[in-house]
Amino acid sequence: MADSRSSVSLGGAHGAASVMDTCARALIAVLAVAMSGACGCGAVATAPDVAPPEKSLEFAAVKPPQREEGRRALIVLIDKSGSMQRGDKLQYVKDGVLSVAKTLKDNDLICVIGFDSQAFVVIPLSPVGKVRSYIDQMIGKLAANGQTYLMPALHEAERSLAKSTAQINHVVVVTDGATAGPEAKYHEAVTRIRKGGGATVSSIALGHRVNASLLEAISKYGDGSYYQTDEPAKLQEILRDDVRRYAGVNR
Repeated sequence: MADSRSSVSLGGAHGAASVMDTCARALIAVLAVAMSGACGCGAVATAPDVAPPEKSLEFAAVKPPQREEGRRALIVLIDKSGSMQRGDKLQYVKDGVLSVAKTLKDNDLICVIGFDSQAFVVIPLSPVGKVRSYIDQMIGKLAANGQTYLMPALHEAERSLAKSTAQINHVVVVTDGATAGPEAKYHEAVTRIRKGGGATVSSIALGHRVNASLLEAISKYGDGSYYQTDEPAKLQEILRDDVRRYAGVNR
């Protein structure tokens, strides 16, 4: 009986010791978590002298579109202000765009933006092969109305260029009016288009009521050409020659 009681006594002591040991470990763990939280570490480091690996930020980077060799993009900004109805200037511009579109390949890109005091994306930047059948229908919707303000159209061109996959990008501005806005802002916008969008910029003035010095500066900052004509009928030839020069489009 003594041995039996002794056995029970030892087992109880052992069980108590186990409980105390478990409690002690739990307390140590709680204290460790509390200390790590107090120091702002978040978790207990098993090797304090080794810095945790830095998280990759590649997922946050916005990669520019992949440029396709030999592919060309043409963006035409068409003044549709009220004065463009005189002498059928707007119609001559439309005819010129249609003529140039015929020389582009199906995998080339085209974008047409009309503007008065606002910008209107008539044809979003698209492969020519996908829009060729209705280019005339889309630009035919442009009607002469409003005042002349080029800046919004330049901003739309800049946004379009951000999506371009073309190796060669060219922007053409066609206008007959004196656009509003500070000249310095135009210089900044065209510089972004040239350096950020990788596009050249040319301008075509119809008549003498334009801000010639501004259009010349736009062409200079855009590494393009400036043209002036009093004969809208010559616009088609001017436009074709300019696109051939800067976008490599043959007759």
